[in-house]
Amino acid sequence: SCTPPSRQTLLFSATLQGSVIQLSEALLKNPVEIVVKAEKENHENIKQSLHYADNLQHKNRLLDHILSQENVTNAIVFTSTKRHANQLVGDLKDKQYLAAALHGNMNQRQRTRTIAQLRNGTVKILVATDVAARGIDVQAISHVINYDLPETAEDYVHRIGRTGRAGAKGIALSFVTGRDAYKVKKIEKFTAQEIAIEVIAGLEPTGKKQDTEQKPRKRARPQRKEGAYRRIHEKKKPAKKRSSPRKRQKNR
Repeated sequence: SCTPPSRQTLLFSATLQGSVIQLSEALLKNPVEIVVKAEKENHENIKQSLHYADNLQHKNRLLDHILSQENVTNAIVFTSTKRHANQLVGDLKDKQYLAAALHGNMNQRQRTRTIAQLRNGTVKILVATDVAARGIDVQAISHVINYDLPETAEDYVHRIGRTGRAGAKGIALSFVTGRDAYKVKKIEKFTAQEIAIEVIAGLEPTGKKQDTEQKPRKRARPQRKEGAYRRIHEKKKPAKKRSSPRKRQKNR
């Protein structure tokens, strides 16, 4: 090792969960954990709500309605993929919204410029993915919208923490489909809070909500036909060798 045997090692992380904990155990000896900000916050200053949606088109109508409200000053919309973030920004720009994307395919210079545009008001709506949104500290975010629910409850807590900064009030809304319902169960268990379900008049969901305990079903493997199985494994009988003309003459 190139480091001296007598040294002090410090590890800083926005979250200490899962793989980060394992990494710290491998690098540190008898570490002292200092928590500046607890991960499981009550977020009492943030109003949280769920909006059930039938499909992507329904989500788009909900998003358009929410963003058109006067109380939306600056908003962060979270998507699950970089491609969807770019697509959603294009749709919002077509509707005359001041929107920009923030995701992992952008270099640091592009990210810094986008954040600066959000701070100075050139951009009002930021469509981001989880990795790119780490460390965003903009005080004037009035709304956080989970267009797609995150995979982990920890990411949900981090997302909604982008609003309600410095003691201000914030609003966090999450769009939920039937397949996402079990994620809500995990989030509510992790935060020890029940998130209220809200319905916007004229944008009510038509589909039935699944039980929150239910997870997405795995596709069943197609059953192999019994006849085909026999044909594959059936041993072919060796063909009879035909004697040559010379041998037949000798046998006569």
